[in-house]
Formats: sequence, structure tokens, C-alpha cells
Amino acid sequence: MNVIELLADLQAQHDETAALAGELRDQIEHLTAALAETEARLADLATTRKVIAQRVPPGTEPDPPTAYQTIVNAFNQHPDQAFRARDAVCQCPVAGTEARRLPLIEAARCALRRSGTRLDSATGGS
Repeated sequence: MNVIELLADLQAQHDETAALAGELRDQIEHLTAALAETEARLADLATTRKVIAQRVPPGTEPDPPTAYQTIVNAFNQHPDQAFRARDAVCQCPVAGTEARRLPLIEAARCALRRSGTRLDSATGGS
């Protein structure tokens, strides 16, 4: 390999590395902007929590979640797990006997469909 080929190879490597550095700078710029937005949102949420905590009278108990909220929370707590609406309803402390659970299951399915929650057909939803 002569000197001219060596210099051409070095220039090609330099150009590739410079292009990669430019892409990484762009990614850093994008991530920095996303981080700033996220930190601003966190600050807003902390302020909101503080204001609400000041507004709530001391000793006030939060309202217990509704059956619907409990079912949706069961799905949200396990986003990677596939299970049927019936399984989530069974975790619901509001549900009573098996006879009372069946209408609740159907009501929960209807509520989930109305809310736009996607149920996988393989897990019993539609």
C-alpha cells in the first residue's frame, strides 16, 4: 500500500467517523430536548401534587376505586401479561359471588371497549 492509498483510506475513515459524530450530536440534541420536556412535566406534576395536598382537609380518606377502575388498574399493572377480562374481574374486591361476577365481566368488557382499550382476541377479548 503506497502513501496515497493510505491517505485516502484515512480520509474515508475520517469522513465516516465525522458523519457518525454528527448523527450522535443530533441524537444528543433530541434527547436533551426530550429530557428538558420530561423534567418540566415532572416539576408540573410535583407542583400539582403539592397544591392538591394543601387543599385536601387533614384526615380525609381517598374514595375507594370503583370496580371499573380496579379492573383497568389490574390491566395496567401487568401490561406485558395477556389475561382475560374475567381474570381482572376476579382480582376485583368489589366482585362478590360467581353469579354476580358474570354480569360484571360483561359490563367490564363493554366499558373497556367503549374506552378504546384494545383486547387481544387470543386472550378472550374482541
